Amino acid sequence: IGTILITSFLISYLYSREMIKQTVVITEQKMDIIIQSLEEEVDIILELQNKIQGDNQLQELMTTHDKMKTLGQDNSKEISELLRQYSYDNTSVNSIFYFDMNQEILDPLYQLEPYSKIVNEFEPFDEFVASKKNSSFSIPTNFPSKSYNIDEKITSTFTYFSNYIDINNFVQIGYLLINVNKNSVFKNFTRLCESEFDYVIIEDHLGRTIVEVG
Repeated sequence: IGTILITSFLISYLYSREMIKQTVVITEQKMDIIIQSLEEEVDIILELQNKIQGDNQLQELMTTHDKMKTLGQDNSKEISELLRQYSYDNTSVNSIFYFDMNQEILDPLYQLEPYSKIVNEFEPFDEFVASKKNSSFSIPTNFPSKSYNIDEKITSTFTYFSNYIDINNFVQIGYLLINVNKNSVFKNFTRLCESEFDYVIIEDHLGRTIVEVG
């Protein structure tokens, strides 16, 4: 009886260990597929930034503004209209903003109150500038609405920051902010997670929650 019990225990142990190994492998494969879907969405944002960076018309307007330091309302309006067209052409993008090296926005609407206060108090942008990074994603917020600094579970956007470069001399002349609809970017990711797992959470390197599913 003892031999049978020991044999049964060993068989059960080995079977359970093998099942755990197989579960880990399957889980990793599923996560690879899910992460790939998210990476594809992120790549769309990065490609948009590259397209804007290489836009010759925007380059001319922004480099001229940098040289003259200020060209008045017409220059800001032309820049904002071109960027607005890029946002219209991308369903996951809410808005796109350009800031000069003084962190002044080149958008006539957001140069006025109360909108100017919203952009001036956008802390994630200040953190990006202070970090000296070339690019970065913000944590989820509701920017550019007034109440952007709220609980992650009811946020609707996040922002991709990048330095804007003069391609003639490779000197930074401003900052580009691409404000993205969170639900649009994480739509496939959320759907895949819900079908495979009970709970999934993504955090940044500081432990701040980016998205939570479950």
